[in-house]
Amino acid sequence: AMPLRAVYLLRSSHPRYRDRVYVGFTVNPERRLRQHNAGRRRGGAWRTSGRGPWWMELYVYGFPSDVAALRFEWAWQHPAASRRLPGVTPRRPRERPMAFALRLLPRLLQAPPWCRLPLRLRWLRPPPCPALYPAPPPHVQVEGAELAPRPRPRRAGRTR
Repeated sequence: AMPLRAVYLLRSSHPRYRDRVYVGFTVNPERRLRQHNAGRRRGGAWRTSGRGPWWMELYVYGFPSDVAALRFEWAWQHPAASRRLPGVTPRRPRERPMAFALRLLPRLLQAPPWCRLPLRLRWLRPPPCPALYPAPPPHVQVEGAELAPRPRPRRAGRTR
């Protein structure tokens, strides 16, 4: 079996950072989410540290190599700079970061070289999942949410 290589989308559920999203690459989505929620000292990313708890909305997997996955991650993080997404309009003034990330995703899946790969998209959020527009290409299998454990919201005033 091919090792899991996943490019994932996180969303913050912190009241102050509720609109934050983060795109990353991992070989172990559950462990990676725990690291993001544990903070930078425990292997989380600088950009997610202290801004959680984070929820993993979805991940895309089926990449044949780390390089293929990392290029997908980079293009999703830098849509304006990516040559793979010509003609994608930048984030609109009132467009939420999550809506923008989900607008980019099907376009990435339709762009070469990823349109030639047997990719799968796994939703982790509870249904109903938002409809992607345009729809992902027919060769991309979309898998529903087996309910993933969610981080419990932190209570205000509690020290760690």
